[in-house]
Amino acid sequence: MKLEAGSNCIVDASALIALFFSEPGADKVLEHIRSSTGLVSIVNYCEVLTKLYELGFTVKEFDAVFEDMPLTLVDINKEISRYAAALRPGTRNAGLSLGDRYCLASAYYYRGTAVTADKVWNTVKVSIPIVCIR
Repeated sequence: MKLEAGSNCIVDASALIALFFSEPGADKVLEHIRSSTGLVSIVNYCEVLTKLYELGFTVKEFDAVFEDMPLTLVDINKEISRYAAALRPGTRNAGLSLGDRYCLASAYYYRGTAVTADKVWNTVKVSIPIVCIR
């Protein structure tokens, strides 16, 4: 699924968690996903589910909230995986995780903007638009 250039907002797990718990910056996440096509990679979806399991939430509780969000869950593919791997050397010092790199790689693939709550993303040098909500 390739979408129109610049019309996509790819939401990182940290931003999705901020939205789920109405944390600071949640309004900025909503602003971005309402003014574009909001996407979440299956990898970041898994990260959020993992965190919620740790906090005692169920998939059913998360899905009830997720379904009301203007977001589309997108799969990964070989091209996104290759780009996520290629991002490792340039993001290692900032400590970006595999999930972080999948968000960035998805933003590259879907020609959109990565939205995160992780301020450290502002220190990485990538050719992908990044918005930090905090």
